[in-house]
Amino acid sequence: MFEYGNTTLYFSGDASGLTLVRLENPGELLVIPEVVNGMHVRALAGRVLSSLRGVQEIICNPGLTGVGPDAFAWCSDLERLVLPKKLATVDASWFKHCDKLVDLVLPGSAREIPAWFLSGLRLQSITIGAATEKIDIPPALRGSLMHIEVYPENPFISTDCSSQYDK
Repeated sequence: MFEYGNTTLYFSGDASGLTLVRLENPGELLVIPEVVNGMHVRALAGRVLSSLRGVQEIICNPGLTGVGPDAFAWCSDLERLVLPKKLATVDASWFKHCDKLVDLVLPGSAREIPAWFLSGLRLQSITIGAATEKIDIPPALRGSLMHIEVYPENPFISTDCSSQYDK
């Protein structure tokens, strides 16, 4: 157990790293810490953050390398999600029924973002990570997307903040 502001976080793990398995009393902003009691937080268990009420923004620490299925699903008030820079995989189950999600910072290490990962979302703003070589924006999302940002370190994709281009 770890107190982080008013939020109580519960972890499992060993010397290689911690996994967040439960939390209580999150506020409107939830920041997943990078280090707890000298140990690195490396993963989010499946469904650990699902069905949170009142949480409008979640910021994952950049060192997270694992996110379980349905991790953010059914967060009905979630508007902004910052996925970790070191995360190399994506899972469409993460955002099920996140109807208010409009701002998404994609994982920095994911090489490809397929259309199925973003389908069903009503994003207005998206940030593309440093290692992403390809991103497929679903046709339905093209009407609502107003802002595209690309990490400056990305050697593959560029943007004028409304369209994306291969470099």
